[in-house]
Amino acid sequence: MFPRFPSSGDDQPLYKVVRDLSGGLNTQMHEQIIGDNQATNLSNVVLDTSGQRSLRAGSTLIEDLGATAGTGLFGLEPEGGTNQLIANSGEFFKWYSGSGAFASITSLASTFNFTLPCTFVKALESDLGEVAIIQNGTNNALRLDPATPAFQDCADTNTSPPLTTVHTWFRDRYWTLNSNKLSYSGAIPADFSNTFARDTNYFNIPVGIERALLGLRDTGLIIAGSDQIWGLNPAIVPAPDTDKPEKLLDIGVLNGNTMEQVSDDVFFLSYDGVRGLFRTQQDKLQLGRSKPLSYYLKDEFEEINLTYISKADAIYWDGKYFLTLPTGNSTYNNKIWVCYPNLRDSEGIPAWVTFTGLNIAYFAKCKFSGEERLYGIDAVDGKVYRLMNGTSDNGVAVEYLEEGRAEDFGKPLQSKWGGEFKLRVAGGTGTLVVSASIDNGGYTQLGSVALEESGVEFPLTFPLDFRGDNEVSEQFHLDTLGTFKRIKFKIYANTLNQQITILESLATTFLEEYQSED
Repeated sequence: MFPRFPSSGDDQPLYKVVRDLSGGLNTQMHEQIIGDNQATNLSNVVLDTSGQRSLRAGSTLIEDLGATAGTGLFGLEPEGGTNQLIANSGEFFKWYSGSGAFASITSLASTFNFTLPCTFVKALESDLGEVAIIQNGTNNALRLDPATPAFQDCADTNTSPPLTTVHTWFRDRYWTLNSNKLSYSGAIPADFSNTFARDTNYFNIPVGIERALLGLRDTGLIIAGSDQIWGLNPAIVPAPDTDKPEKLLDIGVLNGNTMEQVSDDVFFLSYDGVRGLFRTQQDKLQLGRSKPLSYYLKDEFEEINLTYISKADAIYWDGKYFLTLPTGNSTYNNKIWVCYPNLRDSEGIPAWVTFTGLNIAYFAKCKFSGEERLYGIDAVDGKVYRLMNGTSDNGVAVEYLEEGRAEDFGKPLQSKWGGEFKLRVAGGTGTLVVSASIDNGGYTQLGSVALEESGVEFPLTFPLDFRGDNEVSEQFHLDTLGTFKRIKFKIYANTLNQQITILESLATTFLEEYQSED
């Protein structure tokens, strides 16, 4: 018989230090082989500062527009005018100038149904300057003069804008996409209701169901549909006979609201995850295959409720791509994926985290007081929030959840015993709960960390190392867990108005020794 004994204090410990989680979330690979800088769960975590991870900022309520779900949000920034955040929820159509309350726009067109999802485009008129064009795909397009403010019904004739929700302003013309028909207006018109020629001024482009239009200064127009993505670099005066569209990808777009220019690429949600248009082109030319940018989010992609994927929305703000999605059994957007396009691994796959606790139907960004701010309108009711602002979600605690990799300390087949888990945390307030799971078992709570003057909560191991007023280092023994081959740590916080930054975690253990009774 060979009894088991823990290693002595003279043995060299095995250890793993984690300061950097810039690899982000990875549920594609087994938790034991994901990268050292990756995790199996990063919920409400931000990776904005190198070498640390923090709790995301909250959401501040701007105004409750009513009980109906938000159907549109848009930041209008006219040259020489007043910036306005335009929101609609049911029959409420209001705007906000950065402070105070939303103001109603009373001269609504009686035939326009604002309960349908609306899309907005900033366009230019020769007599009024910059205006907003609003479409819902069913009613006539509306032109909003922000100076009055007042609406104009653009009618539904051969010279009117085609009815669609896919439209953009590019090279002094208003463009619309309906099925495979790309139509364009006259250049900087005085009245959008009489500047189209639907029967002649259009391109036929076989993209499938219309999804998105995006104008890029150098590349031209990106025309995206359910089946394909095409490009068109039109002349100053578009000429359907000589301006030749070019097919860019045989990959379709799942939801056009998710297509956003992100740095030097265009991100969009496709049928296998989030893709980069130019990244996918390059990969296919060089390698013959291409992984989606969200390749590591296997479990998260499978969780999407594709029945309601038409409700998804995305925006690029503060160097990050935000994608709001319906997941599980939800019929509305209830989870946000956040991509860090500048944090990439050797294969060019960027880092991702997820945000929970927010039901955002639409994003918008608008600049007030010289600061570009991120806003969202609720997918359940008409509440409009300033996002990534404050320390709670309108009085509800933001839950921090971090689950690391299953660590085997480079010895996957050998058993370990004992050791410690140390955590170095900074922040003004908040309480963290630290737990551990061994060999795919359930979690056992090791203790909690209080970022307050009161110090810490037991069970803990002394001595404690306090570094400054807002930094705490604490350690937890692992002896009570028994032997294990791999161990996984969970850090959870759910304290109202908390501020948490994790600077470092260090796990140490010892190889289990076997000795005979002789």
